[in-house]
Amino acid sequence: MTRVHFAFVGLYLLSIIIFDSWNLIPHEGVVWRWQAASVLLVINAVCWYVSRTTFSSKQVYKFAAFTLIIAGAIFAAFNVYWERGMVSPMVIMFTVPIVHSAVLHSRRAIWSAATVCLATYSFSVVKYFHMHYGEGLKVELYGRLALSAGIFYILALLLTIIIKPQTSK
Repeated sequence: MTRVHFAFVGLYLLSIIIFDSWNLIPHEGVVWRWQAASVLLVINAVCWYVSRTTFSSKQVYKFAAFTLIIAGAIFAAFNVYWERGMVSPMVIMFTVPIVHSAVLHSRRAIWSAATVCLATYSFSVVKYFHMHYGEGLKVELYGRLALSAGIFYILALLLTIIIKPQTSK
């Protein structure tokens, strides 16, 4: 999974370069996005190294996977906030950590990832809404939160059906 995340970060950085070359992102926004991508890249590199090292306990690999899932959710939340909160198209980025959790072949891992994504998403949109009051309606905020929660959990449900987990642990 770490190889996929290397490609994900590379694609994200390429999009920043393209948007910056057309002056679609303010200079400060470029720096913040690049910094977040760099942190995600470092976390991914450490997880890649851990996944290539032999350990007697599988818990080390699970910890590395969950670290990357949580980092991906936080990364997506920052992007949602930077892209105007509840109207952000970056909500799609939350699918990456949820789908990533399926590699653990555990229902609990998938549901946990969906919950982490919902928690980080809800924090970013509620914070943006109240920091930029007047850019939307409360009914729109909570309606989008409910819709996103539903989508996150439907994706989790579909993944639990598709992967046929070996265990629920």
